[in-house]
Order: sequence, then structure tokens, then C-alpha cells
Amino acid sequence: MKIGFPFFLGMSNFIKKSGISRYLKGSIIGIGLSLIPLVVVLEVTDGMIQGITSRYLEIGTYHLEIFFNKGENREKLKEITGNINKIKGIRETIIERRGMGLIFAGGIRTAVTLRAIPKNLFARDAGYRKYVRITDGKSGFKTDSSILISKSIADELKLKVGGRVALVTVSGGLYAEGKPRFGFFTVTGIFTTGYQELDKMLVFIPLEKGIKFLNSTNSYQIIGVKVDNPFGDLTGIARAMERYLPGGTAVYSWYELELSQYKSFQTTKALLLLIMALIVIVASINISSSMIMIVIEKSREIAILKGIGAYPWMITGAFMLTGFVSGTAGTVLGLILGILISININELFVFAQNLINIVVAAVNYTIQPLSGHKVLSSFRIFNSAYYLDRIPIKLDFYEIFIIAIGTIMLTTLASYFPAKKAGLLKPLELLRRY
Repeated sequence: MKIGFPFFLGMSNFIKKSGISRYLKGSIIGIGLSLIPLVVVLEVTDGMIQGITSRYLEIGTYHLEIFFNKGENREKLKEITGNINKIKGIRETIIERRGMGLIFAGGIRTAVTLRAIPKNLFARDAGYRKYVRITDGKSGFKTDSSILISKSIADELKLKVGGRVALVTVSGGLYAEGKPRFGFFTVTGIFTTGYQELDKMLVFIPLEKGIKFLNSTNSYQIIGVKVDNPFGDLTGIARAMERYLPGGTAVYSWYELELSQYKSFQTTKALLLLIMALIVIVASINISSSMIMIVIEKSREIAILKGIGAYPWMITGAFMLTGFVSGTAGTVLGLILGILISININELFVFAQNLINIVVAAVNYTIQPLSGHKVLSSFRIFNSAYYLDRIPIKLDFYEIFIIAIGTIMLTTLASYFPAKKAGLLKPLELLRRY
């Protein structure tokens, strides 16, 4: 009886004959609306960080990189990778030579980052197959003179599959006279990683050609290592690899190679979430004003209930239950809408962009005959020169659960003070007023 009474009173405060209390509707909607941007920002930032980081891990810095102080011959590198592959937790080792060069085509030239990789890398490595998307031609290399170029370079040089390019590198040390090396390659594939920061200077050539074309003075030799758990502690694996490495060799994890960028992403995410969380806190506290109005409305009933023996804790508990149920309803509403928007965020961006561009086209169509030029330019929400071409969304239900618990606790806490006041009301004073 004692437990049932607060529950009945609390629910009667929440639900009237006509539906949810008019005082609580606004608070529930406010909590729900405040949670939508929090959930969307959380999932979108997680998706962008994951998308960019995954690309760097799989085709940029790898999970671990072994840098050699001097050039090692091919047989020595094969011996090292053979030993490293025996270490537990290592999934893949990739011999690679990297350098800089100039690429010429059709009278246009541009600087490129040359990466010489094994011919069979696309066939054997799932990361390359997933994140290096071929837009024209084929992955892999037909001959030693094949070259894969990024779409941004292909657009800049107006290249297509089958086109011929000249590649120039310069050998020589810091104080030595540079000696250029020329080579001609045939474009067999045009690719994109989906992230312009990686694409803008990237070309792939076969490893055998790269070893001849890039020497130790204008390039550096690495072995890229991929492990089963790149987000775990990589220190043990790095130490295990050092046993098989020659002197003057350095091993770096992706944490070290991309630390500044990764920290920047995490800091940006934290600031955005803090701003969104403040909105949720304000919306949650607003439920306190709704509860005050309900207490005022219910003053006469409270006086009668206390006059017939209701304890103060029963009244307080009933009103706190009202706040708890209201907070839960707002939280469920906000999470459902936030999740629906998050999983469809790419389509919503495209729809909004197309809608805005229709308006832009209509304005230009109307005003251009009078002004002689376009007044507005086309609008792009996401510019692929700075962002991913598509945000990968993978819901983190643990984070969503934390948001839900936190919001419900805030709303329940906000309802405590009006509920406490209701429990302390004196029935005789209330009855005199009526």
C-alpha cells in the first residue's frame, strides 16, 4: 500500500484523462529535441574520426611502421618480414619504398608522393581493397611500368586509363648535386580513398620498379605492419619485432605517427559534445519549472492526502516519479529521433544540398537576365577536399546508453527540489487557502 500510493499519485500527475499533463509536454519535447543534436554530433564525429583513422591505419601509416636507417636489399627485407610474420598478433607485413617526384602529362606537371608497393598487395590485403576504391581501370599492376594515380591528380592532369605519364625523381644528398631520373608509365587505374588529404598527391608504382627508380638518397624504405588489434597496446608487438631488426632501425606505431591529428579529432569531438551536453542540461533543468506548476495545481489534493495520513516521503516520491517518467519519455523520444537521423545522415545531407541548390538555381534563373551574371553559386554541405566523401555511421550503443542514463538522472534530480517542497507543504495552511 505504501509503495503503491506514490506510484499511483506520480502516474496520475503524468497522465491525465486528456493525455500527458500540459505542463510536462513541453518539457518532454524540449528534452527530446535537445538530445537529437547530441546523438547526431556524437555519431557523426565518431563516424568521421573512425573513417579517417581507418584509412590512415590501412593505407597511410599502417598499424606499425619499421623505418630503416639505410637501404636493405630485397632478400634481407624478405627475411625480416618472414621472421616478423611469426609473431603472435601480426596479420600482415608490407615492404614499401616511399619518395617524392614530379609527374608530367599533357604539358602539365604536379608534385606527387610515390609509393612503391608489391604487385599482389591489392589481392592479399583487405584494407587496400576496402579503402582504395578504383573509379576507372583495375587495381594492381599489369607490368613494371604500370602506375595507379589518385582521382584528384587525374583530374588535375586530365588523365584517363591508358594514358602515358613521365615521372621524374632527383637523387643526391643534401649537399650533393642532384641527378634526375626519368621514367615513363602507363596509367592502369584511377582510385580514390574517399579522403582528399590522402588522395591529393598519392600514386602507386610496382615495388620492383620503385627500388630501381627510387634510391636511398631520395626515398626511404619501410615495412608496414598490420596487427589483429590496432587500437590495443602495440608496445609488446613492437618490442618483439625489434629482435629481428638490424641496428639503426626505428619502429613507430600509428599513435606516434598520427598523434597530433588524432588528438585534434578527439579534442574537437569533446568540445562539440560539451556544447551539446549544456543544451541537454538546460532542457533537463527546465522540467523543474513544470514540476513547480504541477505542485501548485495539486496543492489542494496534497493537503487532503496529507490530512488523511500520507507521509511527506510519499508525496516527495510521487513527484520524483513524475519527473523520472517525464525524463524517460523525453529521453526515449530524443534517442529514437537522433538515431534515425544519424543512420540516414548522408541521405539527409544530399537531400538538403539538392533542395538548397534548387532554390539557388531558381534565384539565378530569375535574376541573371537582369544582372548579367549568376548571383549565387551552387552549395555543398560536405566538400570532399576537406572531409570524407561519405560519413561511415556505426552506432555505439554503450555511449547512447550513457547518454540515456545521464539524461534521466538529470531530469530526476531536477524534479527533486519541487518534489521535496511538495512533501514539506503543511496541510492546514493549504486548506485555509481553499
